[in-house]
Amino acid sequence: MGMLGNAVYRFLCCVILCGILCALFPDGKIKGLVRTFLGIFLTVILLSSFSVVELPDLEEIKGDYLQQAQTAAFAGEEYTRQQYRELIKQRVEAYILDTARQYGCALTVQVEVDGDGYPVSAVLWGDIMPAEQKKLETRIAEDLGIAKEDQHWNGLQTRKKSALP
Repeated sequence: MGMLGNAVYRFLCCVILCGILCALFPDGKIKGLVRTFLGIFLTVILLSSFSVVELPDLEEIKGDYLQQAQTAAFAGEEYTRQQYRELIKQRVEAYILDTARQYGCALTVQVEVDGDGYPVSAVLWGDIMPAEQKKLETRIAEDLGIAKEDQHWNGLQTRKKSALP
């Protein structure tokens, strides 16, 4: 049993004992005096039972909940930032692919973003002619802010313009 259960058990035992003592005395002034004395005794026992019960420290509980709330808020903010970075990354990649398609190129792109969601580098590969590569490099640098030295053109299959017969 917990502390509260022990206090209730002790109080009930005292009530039963007082009931037995009251039954031992005959009706009269003495029984009234004993009942008054036992009533005071039970009141003291009841009040002392409440002093035994310890309530948890509310400040400590409040501090724990506050810490948990701050941790959850931080995790939520970090999740939101991560989702924002991922959205920016996807949109920048889509922009580069759409621009490459305008130039008639079939490319694959992977963009890296920094902690604030700004694109910082791009890895591109696929099929592109040198002239279109230069145009695309310039558009990526001017429109997206990814410097030409941060654009890595891996495994490109450059094709020459075919001569018409």
